[in-house]
Amino acid sequence: MKKIISILFILILISVVSYPVLAVDFSYGGQFDSYLERKNNNYNFANELKLKFDLGSFNYNGHLEGALINQDSKFANLSQFSPDNEVKLDKAYLDFWFASGELKLGKQRIAWGSGYFFNPTDIINPLKEDNKSEINPRQSTDSIFGSYYLGKGALQGVIVTDFQPLGPDNNDQAAEVARSINPALDGSVVLPQDFSDELEYGLRYTTVINYYDFSLMYYQGREDYPVVSAFESNNTPPEVIFSYPEKETFGLDLSGTLAGGEIGVWVEAAYTNPDIGHNYLQSIIGLDYTYQNGLHLLGEYYRDESLSNFIPGQEVKTKDFLGLESDYNLTDLLKITGSLLTPFNSDFYLLNGELNYSMAQNVELKAGFNQPINEEGTIFENNDLFPAEDNLYLELSYYF
Repeated sequence: MKKIISILFILILISVVSYPVLAVDFSYGGQFDSYLERKNNNYNFANELKLKFDLGSFNYNGHLEGALINQDSKFANLSQFSPDNEVKLDKAYLDFWFASGELKLGKQRIAWGSGYFFNPTDIINPLKEDNKSEINPRQSTDSIFGSYYLGKGALQGVIVTDFQPLGPDNNDQAAEVARSINPALDGSVVLPQDFSDELEYGLRYTTVINYYDFSLMYYQGREDYPVVSAFESNNTPPEVIFSYPEKETFGLDLSGTLAGGEIGVWVEAAYTNPDIGHNYLQSIIGLDYTYQNGLHLLGEYYRDESLSNFIPGQEVKTKDFLGLESDYNLTDLLKITGSLLTPFNSDFYLLNGELNYSMAQNVELKAGFNQPINEEGTIFENNDLFPAEDNLYLELSYYF
């Protein structure tokens, strides 16, 4: 089915470009990133050339975005350094605009919600696994997106055609996760079997109420993280069977400003009913403010009742989190950012700091760290699904 969608995308793009009446605009750009990271006494390295192309007119656009990657991970010294090459397609979609709406087809990013550290309603695209110290990064998925304008609002719909799990996608990986729980266990995973099993659906109504952006959403799909669906104690060794259960999610989102526009505020909540595990609520409330001298402060409270569904064999009391961030331009060329994430009921902290130096108009250098503190005895200790790892990183970016 993916091949059919790709062929359909190419045929539509060719027919649109060859249409004789409308003028076609073409643009391109990109960036080159060189990234070095030290994590858990090992190193990760990547050179990445990102390219993007846009071709279209006033009522349509074809977008293509990909990367050429040379990378190696988890090497202890230069003698172990053996990089591999990879070609990655990040986005490929056609976007059509009409008087009454929009239609977008292909591999795309669909951003719902307004949270910063956490986004309970931003569930169309899964989190990236190679996040390079980004906050709440998401990856594109093959999907069909439509929006129909309704006065001040719009009714949006999306169909996702490619389920992308954040966890084991084969039995070998499932066995590794099981052994991280208990070395005496084996593991396997149950995945969607056909195209209809992979389909996910979403609806969202968005409008403006008293200068506040407001939306309601509904989603039917699967959990991105695996749950334990069965335990075969009679097997030798005992086997943990993981799966990605289907679920329904209802959510809302509100964002705007207070104090005459000086304080940003956002609220978001999602209630989920999964096939396996208990129902749960995820919600946030956040504020940010920028002083006249440019100092920016941000705080976000997050409640997550879902974690016990995904962490077997542990009593999970961690539900409430606080995220704080501050950034300030020390000079016109140098910016410093610091953030903290901590649960309310433990002494665990995850600290992040970053310096961003604009070496030239199109050259940027970043240096930063992530440092967990007091993770012993928490759900973040030795957890493959929710890791809290210390790292140092350096990234050089050239934009063109």
